[in-house]
Amino acid sequence: MSLFVATHTPNGIVLVTDSAASSGYPPGQIGPIEKVWRLDGTSIRIAACGNLALAVPPARWPMPAEVDFTSSFEQIVDAIHDQMDGLTEATYDLLVVGVQPETPKRPLIAKLTRAGVERPPNYSILLGGFSEYLGAGWAPKTAPLELAKCRDLVIAGAAMAIRNYRPEPEKPPAIAFPLHLYTWAWAGAEGTDFRRDFIDEGESMPASRRHFAFTQASESAPKLIQVVSARIMEDLERLQLQPEASSVQISMTVTTTPRMPPLKPSEPEDTTPPPTETPPSPTLPA
Repeated sequence: MSLFVATHTPNGIVLVTDSAASSGYPPGQIGPIEKVWRLDGTSIRIAACGNLALAVPPARWPMPAEVDFTSSFEQIVDAIHDQMDGLTEATYDLLVVGVQPETPKRPLIAKLTRAGVERPPNYSILLGGFSEYLGAGWAPKTAPLELAKCRDLVIAGAAMAIRNYRPEPEKPPAIAFPLHLYTWAWAGAEGTDFRRDFIDEGESMPASRRHFAFTQASESAPKLIQVVSARIMEDLERLQLQPEASSVQISMTVTTTPRMPPLKPSEPEDTTPPPTETPPSPTLPA
């Protein structure tokens, strides 16, 4: 089994997966083996969550017999979905990502499950595998437009799932760090730029902090806009100004309250006042 978190926006696709166990490492340890296959003879990549009858990467995903290198992305996706009946009898989650061969060479994505093929719209957040270990409200309902924020989102989601996951006793964990990060950034006439990175647990923390700060700000913004709009209307009516003839200046103060664990009870403070010293009486000369 595995884990993937991905976003699909007009600016591109961002995908993160965890690392797989390897027989070449000591028992109970995880090796930095990716869980994303290359479709044999193509640049298409497949993130798979499920018990599949396939060798782990760098082995290649076999090309389905009914398609070839001239087939469209949609035809290949449908063929892979038909191919899955011979690779597993269990449930699965697959994410297939490629680039359209003709201009403008946009990145393309599809999610496959036993129920069918999903071609997600823009601003989608896609989950697979152990994503049930994500807590509620960990991300906004739609993906942000900026790829940098999308990268923070997928890293934060995968890191949270790994931290919340509890492996079975005496068995290696099914999901673990480091993370494998893949980015297909669409650059317009220049096509799609592909990039791959490794993210260890320490590197995931700054991305997670940025993501949760952005998420909380996104949730608060609509309420803030309503309050600011009402205040502006009150000022315009009070001053009897026309909206188009007025200038609005808004200043905000952001306060962050960290969620700290409760402090241990301390001993009660001693409120007894210190003793007062009585100065000695002056002695007069005889």
